[in-house]
Amino acid sequence: AYLAKAKISGKDIPAKEVTLRLEVLPIHVDAVPDTVEYGTRWCMRQQFCSLPDIGYGVLATRMDKAVATDWAKQLREAVLQRVAAEFALMKRYGLNRVYERMDNSAREMTQGNGYIEVPEETLKLVPTVDLATADAPADKVFLKREGGPGGALNATCEARVKEIKADGKKAIIFGYPSSGFAAWSDVQEESGIYRFCSGFFLWRIGANGIAAEPWQMSLSDLYIPFCGHSGQWGSFCTPASQDWPTLNRALILEGLREGILDYRYVITLERLVKEKSDNPKAAQAKAYLEQLKASIKGEASSYFSNVGSKGGWDNTWHQKDTAWKGKDYVEARKKLADFIAALEN
Repeated sequence: AYLAKAKISGKDIPAKEVTLRLEVLPIHVDAVPDTVEYGTRWCMRQQFCSLPDIGYGVLATRMDKAVATDWAKQLREAVLQRVAAEFALMKRYGLNRVYERMDNSAREMTQGNGYIEVPEETLKLVPTVDLATADAPADKVFLKREGGPGGALNATCEARVKEIKADGKKAIIFGYPSSGFAAWSDVQEESGIYRFCSGFFLWRIGANGIAAEPWQMSLSDLYIPFCGHSGQWGSFCTPASQDWPTLNRALILEGLREGILDYRYVITLERLVKEKSDNPKAAQAKAYLEQLKASIKGEASSYFSNVGSKGGWDNTWHQKDTAWKGKDYVEARKKLADFIAALEN
């Protein structure tokens, strides 16, 4: 148990000192299995990134070639530093799959300045799938907007997942990474959507993972101030204002990480129930897991609704009053932790 003091004060209220108590249980939770995917879609924004060995770009055509070449080298190094920072942040927050949209059209966006190869040590941080390869997503079905933009939200349901898995494919909820789709898809605006979908809901419907897209949209680093998008909406990661190549953590990214941790708690307890079946606590833990699963509805529409009549920009969602609240997560996590502690120790 960890104890700390905090002083609370505010306008027209007396100051008060409170004691904060944090209890850390002596437990270990399992890692995410290799068969479960937490993915995102990523594209290197390199429209203006020149290569010194190919050309030095439209921005430098009036510069002395030696100066321009040196400038291009510095720019390429900065881009690679930024990419390394992005992949490190992805790994830190629990993502284990990257869909790289680097097909011919994306390469042509470099305006003849060449294609930057990301160093192998960077790509190894998070396994990467190039969507330019025809068979990249062939073993998966991505549930979000079947039937095109504005497609039924109810597609993310247990019955559909069972159909997909019976067909020998993996059911990945929430995202739609495929090389044939239009441009990009919005990041949802509320972190609770990410926590629930990547944790308890993913477990409830038996899906094989979540594709939480996009890490960053392919058009540019930042939205222009007149396009109607701002802040976190559109991308998971945004550049910090100082200490290059530091990135700002998004609140929705925190939600995703907590959801992944929720999932790890559940699968840990499921394993312990099987392994410690002779422990009296195992039967109680099994009953709790069954109760928890029964309390979660198998359709996303029970917890979320589309923004506007058809989902706004690319089927964006909003949490209903029926969505899980903070206390729901606290209670579930505490119950899971107590059972894990009882069965592990």
